[in-house]
Amino acid sequence: MPRKKTTEVKEDHDKKNVELDYVDDDDGEDEDIDTLPALSVIMPNPNTYPTKKYKFEPTVVQEEIIIAPDDRITSEVMTSFERANVIAVRAKQLEDGGHAFIDIGNMTDYEKIAEKEIDEHRCPLSIKRHITDNIFEIWNVNDMASNAIIDNFDTI
Repeated sequence: MPRKKTTEVKEDHDKKNVELDYVDDDDGEDEDIDTLPALSVIMPNPNTYPTKKYKFEPTVVQEEIIIAPDDRITSEVMTSFERANVIAVRAKQLEDGGHAFIDIGNMTDYEKIAEKEIDEHRCPLSIKRHITDNIFEIWNVNDMASNAIIDNFDTI
């Protein structure tokens, strides 16, 4: 018949009695209870449960408003950040097998091809400028002047 030993487990400052089964193995020798692996007991603490029930409330999605090209309020000059973003996106498209819209000759650098597409106004991408949270302007990259082109005009 198995022997039982009662031990105290302390958790969350509450004492709980846990019964451990102590069983003899087949060799006939009794094992010391201290050599057995420790038993961990996880008891939920009802004091830590949330008292407020949460109610699901869907988020409100605002309608996007796109400003007509004649009513745009931002500049037609592409910022250096927009240019860098367009070059990166277009270079990734070309790297993934996209078709180049210019004669690339023996050019192999995708970033240079993307820059040349922008400079020759042959880029198929558009830029979405945020005016407010739900009001946007969409600019075709070919309709915009690049900072690199404007910098060249200053030196002329």
